[in-house]
Amino acid sequence: MVDLPLGALDDNQRIRVISQLDEQVSVAAKVRQLAPQINAETRTQRVRLAMQHMPDSFRPGSTVTVEISGDAPPFHELPGSAVVERDGLSQVWVIDPSTSTLVARTVQVLTRTGSKVRISGELHEGEKVVTAGVNGMQSGQKIRMQREVSL
Repeated sequence: MVDLPLGALDDNQRIRVISQLDEQVSVAAKVRQLAPQINAETRTQRVRLAMQHMPDSFRPGSTVTVEISGDAPPFHELPGSAVVERDGLSQVWVIDPSTSTLVARTVQVLTRTGSKVRISGELHEGEKVVTAGVNGMQSGQKIRMQREVSL
């Protein structure tokens, strides 16, 4: 059983379970069951794996690493401060250049590493994303940029 970021698995990906005691010992696995609930805080989903031809050195409770390989979904990396959680959804604020107003875009958080997040969603090259003060903003709100930072 492992917790994975929501949407981390699809049919084109291969799963390998590797022993942390001996990294030479590994086994292929398939998804046996996806938990119906998503952890609202971590945006992860519990996954049960069925291992094929399990080695004798793997015992229940063993510490393992799960490696998922295959095509990765396209993503954008942003400061974690850019993402706001509302009504169980993750979103970022994009600036509409023609009106200088805010537009909410729903995104999917793929990973969180330190102060950065990798997200997928309807973001396009060149769009400006708000990275500070996002919790108090509203759709259609007029804004004035103080500083512009490239991603």
